[in-house]
Amino acid sequence: MLYGPGVVETEVAGTHVCITEETRYPFDLTLTFTLDLAAPTTFDLAFRVPGWARGFTLDAPCDAHQVDGLLVLRKRWQTNDHITLHFEVEPQINAFGDEAFFSHGPLLFALPLASEAHVERTYQPGFRDLTYAPVEDTGADLRILAEQPFTLVRSTFNPARPWHTLVLSGHLWDTSTHTLHPVGLRPLGATILRRVTFSM
Repeated sequence: MLYGPGVVETEVAGTHVCITEETRYPFDLTLTFTLDLAAPTTFDLAFRVPGWARGFTLDAPCDAHQVDGLLVLRKRWQTNDHITLHFEVEPQINAFGDEAFFSHGPLLFALPLASEAHVERTYQPGFRDLTYAPVEDTGADLRILAEQPFTLVRSTFNPARPWHTLVLSGHLWDTSTHTLHPVGLRPLGATILRRVTFSM
């Protein structure tokens, strides 16, 4: 139900089953599962299909069917069976009251605002309270034009800074200059000060 790299070990009908999931989710929407069983065993494997997915591709050693938002696979599983599931998605504009925000799959994107850090209090070396103040316009004059497409741009994945490997690139309408303003929206986790919602 909740995707992310990990290992599940359990017993099914008295047989030890280990399932390993390899993925960079939510930064990449491809998930690979590898099974390791003490003996071949028949059971169902079910995977949630998120509401934001526009579709999916599945590479598995058996057919699948969908039930109540789940993708269900049933077979006599054995060691070294592999399943690869990839969710297809496009950048989305989501209404929020009188404004809207951008998402791509499970990630929410925002406009980063340049800021200055100020030390408020120091406790011990390496531990301190910081406050951040914007040093530029907050983008209050920027609006979303639904007909202006946004594109997801990926850079080389860095596991030490995964939030910084994705950018939604596009244009917002600047109502003060009446021109298109290029922007690079970042995943929320890559920002400190940010603007999330925009007028339409």
